[in-house]
Amino acid sequence: MGVESRRTVELTSGAKQHEGPSHHPPRIRQQWAAFNRVRSTQLPVPGPEEWRPEHAEVLREQRLRQAEAEAREARGTGRNVLTCWRQMPDLPEDASVLAVEWAFEGPAPRATHEVDDEVAFRKAVDAQLGRERRWGLWKRILFAFLMFPCVFGGVGTSLQGPLGDGSVPGALLAYAGFTALCTVPWSRETRRLAARRFAEQWPDYWREALAAHTAHATWPERERERVAWTRRVLAGEHEAVLESVQRELEALELPFASRCEVHLDGAACAFLAVDLPEIDDVVPEVKQRMRWDGTVEETGRRTKVERHEDYLRLVAGLGLLLARTTFMAAPTMRYVAVAGFTQRRQGGSGALASEFVYEAAFTREEATSWHPATVDPVRVLQAPANRFSLGPDQKLWRIDPPGWWVAPPEA
Repeated sequence: MGVESRRTVELTSGAKQHEGPSHHPPRIRQQWAAFNRVRSTQLPVPGPEEWRPEHAEVLREQRLRQAEAEAREARGTGRNVLTCWRQMPDLPEDASVLAVEWAFEGPAPRATHEVDDEVAFRKAVDAQLGRERRWGLWKRILFAFLMFPCVFGGVGTSLQGPLGDGSVPGALLAYAGFTALCTVPWSRETRRLAARRFAEQWPDYWREALAAHTAHATWPERERERVAWTRRVLAGEHEAVLESVQRELEALELPFASRCEVHLDGAACAFLAVDLPEIDDVVPEVKQRMRWDGTVEETGRRTKVERHEDYLRLVAGLGLLLARTTFMAAPTMRYVAVAGFTQRRQGGSGALASEFVYEAAFTREEATSWHPATVDPVRVLQAPANRFSLGPDQKLWRIDPPGWWVAPPEA
């Protein structure tokens, strides 16, 4: 057997919790999540004439929910330390559906033109503020109308003596000024509020409209890139398969830090050596449970045997998770071997040295049969072809390194 490639993958706690924008095509798991996602009716970005203040919040919430759902589906790991491995990806039988271009999700957005859209948006905001404050204007007009006898009569009477017949135009002019005093401040305040609302909402609207237009315009190119890369993976191209496996393993959100050495032998066989977490970091001595009010209470202490049994179940489950993730990342993969090692102090010298504690091999058919919620990883590990040794207290003892293992060069 010739090992063709090797790569170190960091399984850092929470490192890929929220993946940022990347020039890489979506990972295989992300593609399956998108393929199987229930297409809900999404609110399209309205034209500037139909824009309302609540649209910004609705679109923001919609985008946030979609991003969280995609991240959860594409990541699929849990924060419960002892059972995080149960969130294993599915292994669909036919991956060829990923190698065809998909239609754009949702309705095609309207064409954008910044100058025209800005003018239309400003008019829409002015009209909207006018409708919202319409009752205030009518109250002022009604007040001015009701005050007509007082203003007109009072001013006319006071001007009768000095102006004579000219008192009537003077009274009308005074009433016009009174009406302006009632309505002009309202108009100025409306314009001020409209300008502020425009300044607040136009950037949100333009950002949403531009993002929707850009997503639609770049969709064909992104689909071509996705399909081209996916076809390379499905065809078993070495670099694409290695990249796919690495990206999927890196995207796992494990509740502890670890690393994994990945070896590929062609496109059908993979060999993983995983650096297991220390028992003190993942299996607490105290048992805890969540109370009805959300608080945590201690329910007792774990014995040494119980801690070792919990640790065995965790590290064996971690092997299942890594194997199934590898099978999912590379549909051409037929065989995955996983070996776990940990650092222990050596007797006499006290120096830390890596010791392998289990080695297991899985076929794709075996991995497909695992039900994440019920599979017992220890029972899977007990298959005759696998290797591990337990002490009287259920502690994993050292075993010889796998035959395929080659120690990484010194840094």
